[in-house]
Amino acid sequence: MKLKFVCAVLTVCLFAGAMFIDGNSQTHDTHENKTYTVLASCFPVYALTEAVIGDVPGLSVQMLTLPRQEGYSEYELSDWENAYAGSADIFVCLGNGFESFDRSILNEDCIIITLLADEELLKTEPLISSNHPQDATFPYINYIYLSVDGSRKLLSKLSEAFISVDPQYEEIYEVNTKRAAERIERIEYRAIPFSHKIAIEPAFAYMINEAGISAESVLFADEEMTLPDDTVDMRGKLNAMLDMDSSFTFENYVNAFRENYSLLYEAVK
Repeated sequence: MKLKFVCAVLTVCLFAGAMFIDGNSQTHDTHENKTYTVLASCFPVYALTEAVIGDVPGLSVQMLTLPRQEGYSEYELSDWENAYAGSADIFVCLGNGFESFDRSILNEDCIIITLLADEELLKTEPLISSNHPQDATFPYINYIYLSVDGSRKLLSKLSEAFISVDPQYEEIYEVNTKRAAERIERIEYRAIPFSHKIAIEPAFAYMINEAGISAESVLFADEEMTLPDDTVDMRGKLNAMLDMDSSFTFENYVNAFRENYSLLYEAVK
């Protein structure tokens, strides 16, 4: 049974002497004298969550799983990870099938923030090439974090969620989110006039769309596919931010963006 995620936005106020629902507040204590564990499912989620929370007192942001190149849709947690998950007060994930964790790994009071549970966000469409028609077998939306605009939207959803469960630090969350969004907005990307074919993994559909490369130029291909002549092969060249070999920070998240766009521009110039 896969984890059924729920969206925490505007539903529950956690950090209080009692649980508040739908904004019906009562007298409650701040969480400055107690540390709450915010557990992120994987590195992209961790980096964005860390940026939004920043220096809010009493919140400790941790990452449940170590980065892995193969992704998390069929990942089985280790015994240690299962036990660690039970310590979370808030669990943050992408959802929508990106992770395969079972709801039973979390304690019953844990609040779950699912970034891809928002219908408006799910309306964002990546470039779809005639060489790889969109179907139900590939969840393009799960990799929206690999685009600049997608990351900004995820930051906004995170901010809304944490403000809804922890409104006393609303101003800090808003300031942190604005700063993080500005860091991502300063990443240079531009439309690329490109008349040849470029082969790339489907996970980068949003990034390719953002770079302005036309659908006719894109071939979404796996490693085994034989490519036509004169195809620029970018398979395995870009960083999906799942298997990071450096420290796990928002700074390295931003640096991975810069490196991806630099490699793409260099390949097709």
